[in-house]
Amino acid sequence: MSNTIEIREVCDVFDGPHATPKKTATGPIYLGIDAITADCRLNPLEYNYLSEEDYKIWTKRVTPVENDIVFSYEATLGRYAMIPANFYGCLGRRLALIRVKDNRINPTWLYYYFMSPEWKVFIANHTVKGSTVDRISVEAFPSYKIPSIERQKQDDIVKILKSIDDRIENNKRICSELEAMAKSLYDYWFVQFDFPDENGRPYRTSGGAMEWNDQLKQEIPNGWKVMRICDIADLYQPKTLSGSDMVENGLYNVYGANGIIGKYNSYNHENRTIAITCRGASCGNFLMTLPKSWITGNAMVVSPHAEISQEYLYYTLSKDRISPFITGSAQPQITRENLSNLLVVIADEKNMTAFSTFSDVVRSKIESSVSENEELTKLRDWLLPMLMNGQAKVE
Repeated sequence: MSNTIEIREVCDVFDGPHATPKKTATGPIYLGIDAITADCRLNPLEYNYLSEEDYKIWTKRVTPVENDIVFSYEATLGRYAMIPANFYGCLGRRLALIRVKDNRINPTWLYYYFMSPEWKVFIANHTVKGSTVDRISVEAFPSYKIPSIERQKQDDIVKILKSIDDRIENNKRICSELEAMAKSLYDYWFVQFDFPDENGRPYRTSGGAMEWNDQLKQEIPNGWKVMRICDIADLYQPKTLSGSDMVENGLYNVYGANGIIGKYNSYNHENRTIAITCRGASCGNFLMTLPKSWITGNAMVVSPHAEISQEYLYYTLSKDRISPFITGSAQPQITRENLSNLLVVIADEKNMTAFSTFSDVVRSKIESSVSENEELTKLRDWLLPMLMNGQAKVE
């Protein structure tokens, strides 16, 4: 590598704490490896939290600030992410932090460089092999070399790559807003029971007839039923795949415990499917997969019977409703036997169909945005190495 500088010349590198604090429901963020995605982004859904008292202890070495770069150096290697504005939290175990201290380096350019094939090969060749886990040496990291190029060229590269990433993030925001809109309508119609009556008025608020249900210990609209989820849907865990089975440029998405985990050249589910994480720290999370996907055995598939709307059942689920069926403290899990007892309110066909018609439109837009993001990610990953090594010129 010609025209290089050691990382220590332009950055400070900090190791994170080597212990785990007691987790809390709220408070400062405790940033763990699980919160850094395979495509090098922070996933707030995987944040853990700690007390203010522990936060003071866990930030004695370093307090993450905007434009810092965090990376995983043990077990799950080589995941990088940038700390966003207004982040209030600390590093977790097996994470280190890189802080640019020299204006010659654009922190975002450095973040992108760490995602480049050139850097990945370098790190693979300098990984310390252990008997239990592999690791990247935090002690040696400051001596590693990075390209020394003009700041203006760095800024130009960032402008191109970030414009793609900004579009990806915008699509994600649109998807989140659409999901929230559909969930809000579901809650209004099927939790508050204020679906439109025959005169277009909110049913319960306008005095619609209700009846007591002994199973739920609450009132539900007249004529509606309550059933166990196993009586309206098939519950099963598909065949799993190992990491070695997956194909880097495979045709179809593979869904594991935390969403998409890789690619494979065949699929085991033709249509979009409800999948619940049934093992590990994220046990109880759920999602709707894209069509033509492989779902592994770390997820529980919920496949509704023909008379039940898939979209209706999807929005019926929530982490709070699923959590009571999680067992095990060291290794949380959901079994088919336990989940079978989840109670579901079955709305009348007219309202279920009306909601499904609306939510199907929302789902199609979400799938379109997700597919666009996959293409944008491929474009970014294709451009990134060429911009870094000068094959693609920025005019």
